[in-house]
Amino acid sequence: MYNIKYDLYDDIIKLIISGKSLDEIVNILSFDIGFIKNTIRRLKSNIINESKEELFFIVPQINKLFNSDISYFIDYKLLKLINNTDEYIMEVLKLNSKAYLVALKSLYFSVYIYGSDDERNYLAIIKDKINKLKYIDDSSREVKNLIVNHDKCIVLSNDILHTLDSEFGNLYNFNKRKFIVISDTHFGSLFENIGYLDSVYEYASKNNIDCIIHTGDLIEGSYSNYSRCKSEYKNYMAQVEHVLNDYCYDKKINNYILLGNHDLYSFIDHGVDISELLCNRCDFIVLGYKEAYLSLFDDYITLKHDVSKIKNSPKNHSTMLNFSGHSHQYRCTYDRNNIYVKVPTLSDVYNNRTYVINKGFIVVDMDEDNIYIDYIDTFGKSLKLERRLK
Repeated sequence: MYNIKYDLYDDIIKLIISGKSLDEIVNILSFDIGFIKNTIRRLKSNIINESKEELFFIVPQINKLFNSDISYFIDYKLLKLINNTDEYIMEVLKLNSKAYLVALKSLYFSVYIYGSDDERNYLAIIKDKINKLKYIDDSSREVKNLIVNHDKCIVLSNDILHTLDSEFGNLYNFNKRKFIVISDTHFGSLFENIGYLDSVYEYASKNNIDCIIHTGDLIEGSYSNYSRCKSEYKNYMAQVEHVLNDYCYDKKINNYILLGNHDLYSFIDHGVDISELLCNRCDFIVLGYKEAYLSLFDDYITLKHDVSKIKNSPKNHSTMLNFSGHSHQYRCTYDRNNIYVKVPTLSDVYNNRTYVINKGFIVVDMDEDNIYIDYIDTFGKSLKLERRLK
C-alpha cells in the first residue's frame, strides 16, 4: 500500500496552481504516473470530504488536468430543507446518516464554488451540520433482534494481510416496499452493457420506483490483469470515473451499492478503497464489501457477494429477504420463512458449456401480506413469483 506524505500533496498543489500538465508534474516529481494520478485523486477527495474551502478552487483544475467532465450540481432539494433538523431532512430524503453527511459535503462544495450570493448565505448552516454529523455512526443505533459484525475487512494481498478501512455487515435504514435489485454490471469490461442499465432506469421511472440495490461487481477491476477490459478502461480509476460519469442518473432514484470481489481488486493491487471515490455521486449509498443488511420495517434484508480475499467471515444471518450477487444466475427459493434470491447479471458475460448465465434484474413489490418477486430478463420477458408473508 502507498504511504503518501502531506509534503507531496503540497508540492502537487503548487504545481497544479502554476498550471503544469500531468506529464510535467510526473517529470518534475520523478514518480510513476499511476502513483501520481492516484495521489492527485486522493487529494481531490480529501479536499471535498474534509471541506477545505481554501483549496476548493483546485478541484476544477484537477478535473481539467484529467480531461474529466465530472460536473458538480447544487442539490436544491437538500438546500431548500437545510433550515430543518437533521432528523427531519434524513426522513424526507430517505437518507441514513452516512449518506446524509456525504450529501452535505457535496452540497457545501458545490454551493461554495457555483452558488449565487444568496445561496452562499447557507454555507455556515451547512458547515455546522457537517461538523455535528462527523462523528455519528449510523450503525451504532440499536437494532431489533439482529447482531451485526462491525469488524474491519482483513484482505489477503500477495500473501500479506492488510486492513481495509471499510467495514462489512453493517445495517442501513431502508424501509422500502418496492425496489429493484441488480448485480454484476462490470463497468469497464468487454461485457458491460449500459443499455441494460438504461432499461432498468426506464422501468423504475415508469413504475414510480425510487430505489435500486446493487449486489456487487460494479466495475470489472483489475481481474486477469485488465485483459477483460476495454482499452480505455485498463486501470481502476478509469473504470471508477466511467461509473461516475456514465452510470445512469435520476435525481429521484438512490442506489444502495454493495461491493464485490471485482471491486476489491483496486485495493488488492493498488491499495485503494474505491468506496470512498464512489461517494462523489450523491445518489450512491455505498454499503461496503461482501455483506450488508437493510432494515425493512420489522424485518431485514441481507445482501451478499462472495469475496474470497476477505479473510474474516461475517456472521451469517438468515433474514426474510436474502439477495446474493456474483453467480450471474437467477434463482429464487423459499423455505416458508425466508426467501433466497440469486441476482442475475446486468452485463453480457458469456455462457460456457458448464455455466449458464442469466441476464436481467429483479423487481420486489410488497404489501401487508404478500411479496411479489419479478425476474425481468434483458429481452423484457417476465417471471413472476408470489409468496405470502403471513
